[in-house]
Amino acid sequence: MDTALYYTFSTISQTLAGAIALLGAFVLYRFQIHKEKIREIGIAVNRTFAMAHWGIWDSLIETGQYDLLIQQWESKKDSSHSKGAFEKHLKRFRHEMQLRSKLIPKLKTALWLTILIIIYSVLILILTPFISCSKLLTYGIFLIGFISLLFCFWSYYRLIVATILESE
Repeated sequence: MDTALYYTFSTISQTLAGAIALLGAFVLYRFQIHKEKIREIGIAVNRTFAMAHWGIWDSLIETGQYDLLIQQWESKKDSSHSKGAFEKHLKRFRHEMQLRSKLIPKLKTALWLTILIIIYSVLILILTPFISCSKLLTYGIFLIGFISLLFCFWSYYRLIVATILESE
């Protein structure tokens, strides 16, 4: 029975490490695209105002200080020559920010679940000689591992779906 524990939990930890690496690369790529969209919309909003503010606001965009940027825009909103364009760009900007903020908790959940399950798997590998003495304990460990793996895959699924739907 201890061989099954060794194989199962070493495979789980290796698989999750690879899966989270691929998932992380995919999500970070989407974040880069998302950041570029936010930057482009921000520049478009800046261009609806007088040139005097462009340098300051462009630097806020580049440094990711979006809340401060929105406050600046709101304070100068009445001086915009094209209010309709400003409102449209601001609405798109806020929408992009909202989509981005929804992905971050999902990514954190997936990362934490993966880390916890990998730690659990390594602990089980260390304790296998003691666990394999009891058949009931072994089956309980397998069940906990399987259920936690399902939770982890569910968090991956939610993150992938949110990332794909966000791009549409």
